[in-house]
Amino acid sequence: MRRDLNWSAKRDDGTKYEVRVIYFGKKFEISTREKTGRTHTVGKSGRKDQGLDLWDHKTPPSREVLEELVAIMERYHPRHRATDEELREARRMLAEHDRRAA
Repeated sequence: MRRDLNWSAKRDDGTKYEVRVIYFGKKFEISTREKTGRTHTVGKSGRKDQGLDLWDHKTPPSREVLEELVAIMERYHPRHRATDEELREARRMLAEHDRRAA
């Protein structure tokens, strides 16, 4: 994967959130952040963040996030934008999530 992946999604209850995926060290690092409606200043620049919470790196990704990651990797793989290893890792993460949920 040549760059990070980012997408926005909406939960069943209507709340919006963003997902950021970074492939580093043969692992996917998945972070999410909620859209809250609050604004806060970011860093010394004084830039206002757009009503989003800070990135959450610790919460395990939901099944929906992992399904979307696998779908993206399956689209990228035939076009050589994702390697076999990246596709296998995404599928492994989804299978592991299902195993833990069962």
